Amino acid sequence: MGAGFSSVDAIVGFAEVYQGNFDLFHPPTFTGGGQKFRLRVQLGTERQDYLVSFIEPWFLGRKLALGVDLYHREWNFQSLDNIYNETRTGARLSLTRALWSDFLIGSVSYTLEDVGIHLNSGFPWSTILFAGAARAVRWIRRPASTTPKHGSSERSRERS
Repeated sequence: MGAGFSSVDAIVGFAEVYQGNFDLFHPPTFTGGGQKFRLRVQLGTERQDYLVSFIEPWFLGRKLALGVDLYHREWNFQSLDNIYNETRTGARLSLTRALWSDFLIGSVSYTLEDVGIHLNSGFPWSTILFAGAARAVRWIRRPASTTPKHGSSERSRERS
């Protein structure tokens, strides 16, 4: 939980639940499966964000991570004459795996997003349905030992 202030978002508060050893099929504790689960709610005077994220690291019994993100975002933009507000609701599916070593990671994703623009000067809502695919390859450089002593760095190149 937390709260903050920025010149763009004004006052913001959030609550988040994250489980790094989640198991979707092990109620009531939902632990022990190595999956990752995240639920985040962020509310403020200018924006509202809702996110549910799930990662299965061994999809289809392989070292292939399946990611699912569901989200809804609302922004009330403070601009000259308060021209518009924006709403985005969407889903993102991704597959990620190591390529030839654990230091080279490849990822493909597909995003389906409904974008609503509300013009505050009396114009009706307009809706845009966005669908897009992306792929990325990341090379992770680390010191020679398996336990880094001074941190690590990542380089990322994404294309859409």
